[in-house]
Amino acid sequence: MALKQHAELTIDEDVAFEIHEWRVLRVMLWVMPLILVAAVAGAFGNGGPLSRREAQVGTLRVSYDLVVRREAVTEIAIDADASGDLAVSRSLLEGFRLERVVPQPREMAATGDRVVLRFADAGRDEDFDEAFHATLVLLPLAPGKSGGWISAADGSRVSLRQFILP
Repeated sequence: MALKQHAELTIDEDVAFEIHEWRVLRVMLWVMPLILVAAVAGAFGNGGPLSRREAQVGTLRVSYDLVVRREAVTEIAIDADASGDLAVSRSLLEGFRLERVVPQPREMAATGDRVVLRFADAGRDEDFDEAFHATLVLLPLAPGKSGGWISAADGSRVSLRQFILP
């Protein structure tokens, strides 16, 4: 750092530092708008086209958030044809607390690598004759990656993965 005499003032001047600072500022002028655009698009969760995913295999369609926040409720919407039996992999539920299932399953059993949810209307036969919709309401517990699958009684299986932000 050099001291320079300007008229009657003594001013510290470090040209190398100032050049470095200007470079950093120029980079930040580009980075900050990119972060803003990514946030609006949903890259950090809470809506936007990048955060919501929909997957369909056969008669099974699953809609879920790709990016979720720890301790913020998220929903997985499931649509299937004809049967009210669903299986959810334990690996999918590992990092979450299952808050509720809508509609309430008649029976829920954990077997091996899956949790089986049986939905049946008391006034009808075991087999539904129309489309079936269920929603899993989950609370993420720890940040990181989560993944697994959901399958319907007809064998259709959808794989999904989520990223949990702190």
